[in-house]
Amino acid sequence: MQKYFQSLIKCIVVGLGGFLIISSLLEGKWIEALTFAMGTLIGVISTNTPRIQGRKQMQIPEKYKKLANYLATGQWKKADKETTELLMKQEQSSLYDVVSFDYLGDSFTINELYDMPYQRICEYCASIPCENIQIIDLLWGHFSDGRFGLSAQRKVAWENKIQDMKDMEKLGELLGWRDNGYWIYYEDLTFDMKAPLGHLPVDWFFLLDRASGIVPIEHEFGKRENPVMFYTYIWFVLQLRFSKCLEE
Repeated sequence: MQKYFQSLIKCIVVGLGGFLIISSLLEGKWIEALTFAMGTLIGVISTNTPRIQGRKQMQIPEKYKKLANYLATGQWKKADKETTELLMKQEQSSLYDVVSFDYLGDSFTINELYDMPYQRICEYCASIPCENIQIIDLLWGHFSDGRFGLSAQRKVAWENKIQDMKDMEKLGELLGWRDNGYWIYYEDLTFDMKAPLGHLPVDWFFLLDRASGIVPIEHEFGKRENPVMFYTYIWFVLQLRFSKCLEE
């Protein structure tokens, strides 16, 4: 009976969320649609339970053995980099290509900068194979005793009521990605088990900063804090993809 009520509540939440999402998309309001989508995700997290079983007995596919080896030997930084290779670089394209500023040319306006192809980010993340996301999260969770992985990050977001991109700075502080009011540099992150819950993997998150590195540092949008406008978006989009994969 409890399972029945959980399913009923989930259907109601998803139904309303879907209506709001579709309405926003039809009006071309991508950010608003993403906010509704994240709210829907948070609403069903408590009823979503990963169906991946047998962690200790699992057979690791050849493609993921390098990642598993790095994790098993505590080489967290190498594991983080390998995760980006597996998650954000596919045969035909990469996340870097999707968000690169190359198309802007030598000069650009604020409107051009903020009209970055958010839709392409959504489409790219939606194309990431569920196997990649599930196995990567499984390996991170297994070798870190549940401290790291997308599931751990989602747990922190859920417990602290992180429901949209306006709360991303708070989440960054909780995950150890921000310090003294700033997003910290990748090299300053903590690559050991003393890191905050959900601290890793994170290299894919900083990939957006590298992709936007073409923005001249003297330009007001080339300063340290500004490229972060894409960080928040990609985290929520990837988490939505992750949730969908867990349901399959």
